Amino acid sequence: MDRDAAIERLAVHAAYGLHIVAKWISENDAAASPLKERLATHLMGIDSSLRMLGHSALHEEIEQTENSLRPR
Repeated sequence: MDRDAAIERLAVHAAYGLHIVAKWISENDAAASPLKERLATHLMGIDSSLRMLGHSALHEEIEQTENSLRPR
């Protein structure tokens, strides 16, 4: 695996790891709204970057979590 592929693979795994944490926080009523809003914003940026790299398989799941983090 070349360096660029390794960096991309690392980015995808890190993004998914953050997504798992964000999903857990989105389901936690005790988590502060500003934290949820910041996570939602970061997930939106991560999602668009992943799609630009051709990794759209996580798009729907990340978008659902992002929406869960936003105040209703």
